[in-house]
Amino acid sequence: MIWFTSDIHLGHEKALDFTCRLWNQIDEMNEGIIANINEKVKENDELYILGDYSFKITALEAATLRKKIYCKKVHLVPGNHDKDWNNKLVQGTFIVE
Repeated sequence: MIWFTSDIHLGHEKALDFTCRLWNQIDEMNEGIIANINEKVKENDELYILGDYSFKITALEAATLRKKIYCKKVHLVPGNHDKDWNNKLVQGTFIVE
């Protein structure tokens, strides 16, 4: 199955204030979003993230969170808040479109 999501803004504390997210802490939000993804998107599915995967965290922190997503084929269409996913330190984290 192919899945699509966007603007999950992992690491973005202000997202807790200006969105209707259910969590009170940023770590809860990050883990909750990943758990929600893992509940639906299976290991051999494909997931497309249409921009703004993360914000206000380092590329290494964002890559560590990506490793918690079970799906093997995660595509990223970079948004204005996304890191340089072609950087050697995090290269291969996503299939960058």
